[in-house]
Amino acid sequence: KQISTLKDNQSWDMALKNENIELIKNYLTDFPNGINKESAIAKLFELEVIRPYWNEVNRKGNPLEIKNFIKSHPNGKYFNLAKNKLEIIETNYWEIALETNSIKSFKKYIETFPNGKHSKEANKKLIDIEVDNIFNGNHG
Repeated sequence: KQISTLKDNQSWDMALKNENIELIKNYLTDFPNGINKESAIAKLFELEVIRPYWNEVNRKGNPLEIKNFIKSHPNGKYFNLAKNKLEIIETNYWEIALETNSIKSFKKYIETFPNGKHSKEANKKLIDIEVDNIFNGNHG
């Protein structure tokens, strides 16, 4: 029994260390009721499903898709990466809004990040621009 346990752990350690899908599948085939069966199934799901999904979401850089990823995988390996990516995108939207100082750019920031770090300031800037336009005779 101890030899079987050692073989089980050795096979699992090798598969886990390399994050190799084939090694994990081999582990599950060789040890269908192994000590690390649940961990192997979870790791296989991560490598075959979650990682490709994250890579696609990350590549696209769409804030809504990143928010959906965060909601659907709050405890996953890629959660912090997704949160950081979303923060970077929000900062970029905010900087663009400040640079252009236009109604359109502030509305886009507010629509994309309604509860963002700068949402209150964006709403204020939007109102300021609209008031300035009214006083300047640009009623739209």
